[in-house]
Amino acid sequence: MMNLAVFFGGRTAEHDVSIITGTQFIENADKKKYNIIPVYISREGLWYTGKALADAKFYLKPNFAQKGIDRVILSPEAGSRELLKKTAFGMKTIAKIDVAAIGIPRLDIGHTFLFL
Repeated sequence: MMNLAVFFGGRTAEHDVSIITGTQFIENADKKKYNIIPVYISREGLWYTGKALADAKFYLKPNFAQKGIDRVILSPEAGSRELLKKTAFGMKTIAKIDVAAIGIPRLDIGHTFLFL
């Protein structure tokens, strides 16, 4: 099974459209083929991940402090493509992200970035 990080939201005027596009993609992705990792980017530029973010209904009354939702960052180390979350013991890798620069195709749909 391949990990697939779906990035949506963002700081643009298309924020809400991106949420709809991202959650629809996640809903319709082949779950037998992909382990989906939703990554929501807030209007303030903060990144979050968690299973609840895959449901468009979550965004009607979002609660990013709920259990199972983590604030994450892309590793600041040069050449690193790791999604990290802060823990009591330091930073923990949530996922490693492969991008087009190393031969993995990248598909852009508006402001939703799918790394396949």
